[in-house]
Amino acid sequence: MSGCGSAKGRADGSEPGVRPARRTDLAAVVEIEAAAFPDPWSARSFADLMARPDAALLVAAAAGEVAGYATLTLRGAEAELTSVAVSPGRRGRGVGAALVGGGVEWARGRGAGRILLAVRTGNAPAIRLYEGAGFRLAGVHPGYYEDPPGDAAIFVLELAD
Repeated sequence: MSGCGSAKGRADGSEPGVRPARRTDLAAVVEIEAAAFPDPWSARSFADLMARPDAALLVAAAAGEVAGYATLTLRGAEAELTSVAVSPGRRGRGVGAALVGGGVEWARGRGAGRILLAVRTGNAPAIRLYEGAGFRLAGVHPGYYEDPPGDAAIFVLELAD
């Protein structure tokens, strides 16, 4: 998976660099996933995603450790940012923004014309993150989430040529 041009962080390791995940990253990804979501994916699910040519598992590495991850899928000219999660100890330090930027680069590098994502309507920090990256609200999907129940705000980012 090439096309993630933000692979280099600052030389002191304080700024996260985004790159495609390696198998050796899976334990850290699963740990972050378990801290972020009530129904976490397994290492096998992430490994299966990594093997797909139409998908990406990106990680943000800072100070030699995986600080967060993002997952994306591609269908034709449309990408979907399916998940972004940051280690609890690294939140608020630019990791999420680096991952979203890496996801945008990944999608653009594969010819996507736009990126979609769904986020809980009550997740204000994530909504600020996505709006800060240029995503715009396209609508609300009532009852999208099951556990716990909730609505999803659907955001879109149109990618310029």
